[in-house]
Amino acid sequence: MIMKIEACISCGSRKIRSGTISDGVLPGYTDGLVTYVCDDCNHRGLPIIFDSEEEYEKFLLALKEDKEEREEK
Repeated sequence: MIMKIEACISCGSRKIRSGTISDGVLPGYTDGLVTYVCDDCNHRGLPIIFDSEEEYEKFLLALKEDKEEREEK
């Protein structure tokens, strides 16, 4: 059985959910790409999906390194 991990593409959080009207998402009317909301950073869009915990951890490391680079500038 392959484990799928869904995460926010913006912050890496796993706290993503289908958006609701109170999030500004109108299912069936809003652009199909804006149906999920991250509870940590409020990003709206499709999640990124990983096939393994290892892939997910690499993504989190890359996000951290990118953030550190931007803060140095």
